[in-house]
This record gives sequence, structure tokens and C-alpha cells, in this order.
Amino acid sequence: MKAIVFDFDGTLTKSKKGSNCWYKIWEYIDDLAYDEMLYNMFKKKLIDNDKWFEMIVKRYKEKDVKEAYLEDIANSIELLPGTYQILKQLHNNGVKIFVLSGGVRQIIEGVLNREKVNKYITSIEAYDLIFEKNGKLTSYA
Repeated sequence: MKAIVFDFDGTLTKSKKGSNCWYKIWEYIDDLAYDEMLYNMFKKKLIDNDKWFEMIVKRYKEKDVKEAYLEDIANSIELLPGTYQILKQLHNNGVKIFVLSGGVRQIIEGVLNREKVNKYITSIEAYDLIFEKNGKLTSYA
């Protein structure tokens, strides 16, 4: 089996400060200072990955992050030029395409669906933010 694995943020998407999924959420809810504080704690190994995400979800709940925000954010992210053609060619040549990301699945899927490349992707492995039917955040997976 031929396969290729892509990261999402900065690999399939245009890369600039604030281009990753998490940063875009923090920017959307106007809480970049909290994001920076968490990131610095993580870099200094004061918290591990699980604690980091637990704190992120807690803060997102406090800020009342809604599922609809993720759709808005997905609409603001652009794929790199030529991505559609490359993914199509790989797929047509029998290559399985996987996206492995530390980003947010709903945002990744939103971008790939909008750009009509989702049909070429075999699987996406990323964080899921879990929402209730009313759009309120409950947890992550």
C-alpha cells in the first residue's frame, strides 16, 4: 500500500502567525493572552498535554465557545495553492492520504469539505471538540 501523511496547519494551509486551528479559536474569542500563558506553561513542562487540553476546554466553556465558531474559523483558513491538484493526483495514483494533526477535526474537515478535497482523504486524526445538540462545548477527544 502506498500512503502519505500530511500535517494540516502550515503544511496544507497557508502559514503565517495565527494560522493554526487553536490560535484561530483563541483569536476568535479574544483571549490570546490566556493561550500564550498556557503555551508557556506547556513549553516549560509545568503541564503535560492532557492537562493543557483540559485547561483549554475549561476556558472555552467559560468563554462559551460554540460549534458555529469552528465553521467561521474554517471559512477563514486557506489551503496552499496547488493543494487540490496534488491531493487529486496522489489519490488518482492509488496513494492513501492521511491527515495527522494536533489541530481541531471540525475545522480541518470544514476546510477540506469547502475546498472539495475531502473525497481524496482516507482518514483524519485530530482533536475533536465535543458539543451538545444546543452547540455548547462539553469536552474533547
